[in-house]
Amino acid sequence: MTDKQLNKDIKGYIREIKSYLICDHKTQRKFINDFKNDVYDYIEENSVNGINSVREHFGEAEKIAKGFIENADTRKIKKRMNIRNAITAGIIIALFIWAVGVLTVVVDDIYHPGYIVDGMEEGVVYGEVIGDEK
Repeated sequence: MTDKQLNKDIKGYIREIKSYLICDHKTQRKFINDFKNDVYDYIEENSVNGINSVREHFGEAEKIAKGFIENADTRKIKKRMNIRNAITAGIIIALFIWAVGVLTVVVDDIYHPGYIVDGMEEGVVYGEVIGDEK
């Protein structure tokens, strides 16, 4: 088996592990980087002829993810996920407020075209709407 094919198989194996991990992105990235380093160290130290040797040594993806979750600091992961959810909610609320503001300006412009002149010199006009087609 070529190194190129082995690397491709390892990427697929790691992608499969990622699909089973339930945690925040930072924790997942750290675990995957550490695991990837362990896999490549194992390949360098042993005569690995394919992904099956790697799977036999480390285990199936679901088992690896389950082991990670069992050994993880769940309070820390939950806190990070709650912070991410709060940030996401804040962004959604800010976008909603912005959209309401833009919509208010557009609707106001449609129903109230022109502007009001509070007063003028010479030709005394008070409260007349300029640009109103009514």
